[in-house]
Amino acid sequence: MKYSEAVKNHLSDYKKEELGVYENGIWKRNDRPYPHILPPELWGFNLLENYRNDLIRYIEANDIHLHQDFHHLNSSQAVCLNFFYPIIAEQKNDMLLEILQIENETIEDWTFEKVLCPKEGTSFDFYLKLQSGRQIFFEIKYSEQEFGKAKSIGKYRRKYEEIYKNRLHGKISSELNEYDELIRHYQLLRHISYIDAAKNHLFITICPQDNHKIIQEYNDVLNDCLVPELRSKVRLLTWESLVLKLNPLLLADNAPLRMLHHYSQFEDKYLI
Repeated sequence: MKYSEAVKNHLSDYKKEELGVYENGIWKRNDRPYPHILPPELWGFNLLENYRNDLIRYIEANDIHLHQDFHHLNSSQAVCLNFFYPIIAEQKNDMLLEILQIENETIEDWTFEKVLCPKEGTSFDFYLKLQSGRQIFFEIKYSEQEFGKAKSIGKYRRKYEEIYKNRLHGKISSELNEYDELIRHYQLLRHISYIDAAKNHLFITICPQDNHKIIQEYNDVLNDCLVPELRSKVRLLTWESLVLKLNPLLLADNAPLRMLHHYSQFEDKYLI
């Protein structure tokens, strides 16, 4: 069974057994019902119970744009919000940096759905700005089987010439056709184009350890596309490794009980 199908089967059971929701939601792309999708009016049930109300208030107060398919239980945006928000809300910033393997830094700013250049439009799922000026960009994956691609049409040729050609300069192996690589790995490379190695920026992809297709594509770009000098600025972490590091830190720190319950529920929902 494909990993994405295993996830959907697990979440279909979760919807009934944990959420008590038996109605199937509609996938807007084909107007068909699926058991791993919530009815759209129940989108808030995709946020784990202990911080659900806080998160809904945060989303509304900060005008966070929710993706069209946020009511899908396998929404990577929901995974992102469920994982990062409680750590920040409970002011466990040092703990977050520790599990991300970022040393001798302090978080100055953070946000979800960060857009640095409205004209270009790239949105980072999560974003940290550190006191040193260093920026950390995040791409969050869950059951997706690939990073976004593009078609070699005039629109993307113009974007390459006007935006990415300059940003990707010196980042792609000289043996490769830069434009062809951008089209083939569009989502990854447009994110990576924001990295300023001189400023020690870091781009982190997070996905499940069993999502082998995403991991393979990431490794292909890292090893076969990027210049060696940039590879240390690009990192892949798994949800399993982060939770494994986080749990003992929460216990040692006497974290609030609802926070301990939250990450236990995170494991139950997402780490199949």
